[in-house]
Formats: sequence, structure tokens, C-alpha cells
Amino acid sequence: MPEPWPAFSLSELPSHLRSRTHTSNPQLRHNPEAVEALKNAQPGDILVVQDENLFAGATTYQRLGGASGDYTHLGVVSDTGTLIDVMQNDWKEKPLDFWLHCTNMAIIRPRYENTASAWRVVDGLREDRKTVRFDPGFDLKTDDLQYCGEFALKGLRKYAPEIKVETSSRLGYEFVTADNFLASPDVDVVYDSGSKHWYNQVSRFA
Repeated sequence: MPEPWPAFSLSELPSHLRSRTHTSNPQLRHNPEAVEALKNAQPGDILVVQDENLFAGATTYQRLGGASGDYTHLGVVSDTGTLIDVMQNDWKEKPLDFWLHCTNMAIIRPRYENTASAWRVVDGLREDRKTVRFDPGFDLKTDDLQYCGEFALKGLRKYAPEIKVETSSRLGYEFVTADNFLASPDVDVVYDSGSKHWYNQVSRFA
């Protein structure tokens, strides 16, 4: 079972509230079910995580766009136990257990036509990753500059078109978040630790 929240401290509350990243949610490494689920992730799976330490403000930006903000980053599981993703100023594939420092995650398994389709996604994204750079403007129209959700979305469209993931729009701005992948009729959520925006916000008070 995850470790309980730390004891409440009134003296520390002001600094916690001022922090954009503080949370008392236990890290996934303390959750045996999450650890086991990550071990069982398969190539082509999509991993979505909540990590405000690395992606400060991402929840707020998503909420302003009408998304839930429950998750802040995602990538595609590789054949070597790493995550193929796009991150600002960081171009290395990280091992899956790196993400156990996060507080919440879900593993999404697309219903690929066959195993070869999943491998095409992994191999294709790994090759595309050599030329794609992070997009600070979060613009779906640019192919050389992409953000994490866009990178996975365009990879599926290119290498596994049988998997449909719809985008969202607000005030004429088109975007994609973890919500869109979770809502796809062509995927199964094989694990979800239960990230909710309100829960993440309440945890800042402890």
C-alpha cells in the first residue's frame, strides 16, 4: 500500500501553498501495484504521468484549455524498457522506473491490428525522435517541433492508423492531452493509479 500522507504542519503550510510543485501524494515507487504494472508494460503502450516537478504549470495550462489536467506528460513504451517521448532540454530515453518518482500514472494499451503494428510505432517514433524538437508553443501544425502528446498522436496516425485519437479545441486552438488518449475507443486502460486534479490540489495542503 502507498505510504500515508506526512503529518500536517501549520507552520509549513504557507510555503506549500506558494509552491507550484509541492504535493504530499506518495510517489509511485511506494505503490507495489504501480511498480508491478510498470514492469508489465508492453512495447507500444502509452504511459501517462502526473509530474509537476518536471512540468511545472502544465496542469494549469491544460485546465485553461478545458482539459482535466490530471496528467502532465506522456510517451510510448519502447522495446528496451524506456519511454520514447519529447521533453524540453532532455533528449534521452529514460528507463520506465525513472517515472516512479511521479505521484500518479496510467498505462494505456492501444488495440493494435497486430504485434507488427506496435513495433512499427516503436521503431518509427524512435527514428522520428532524431529530428523532432520540443515545441514550446504547443502547436499541432508544426511537425519539426512537437510536444509529448502531439508526438505520440502523430506517431499513431503515421504508423498505426487503426488507432483513432481525437483532438480537442478551445477558442479555435487545437490541442491534445492525456485525456484524448484515455477517451479513445481504440485503447484499453490496463492500469490507472487514480490521478485527479482536485486530489492533487488538496494534497498541497499537507
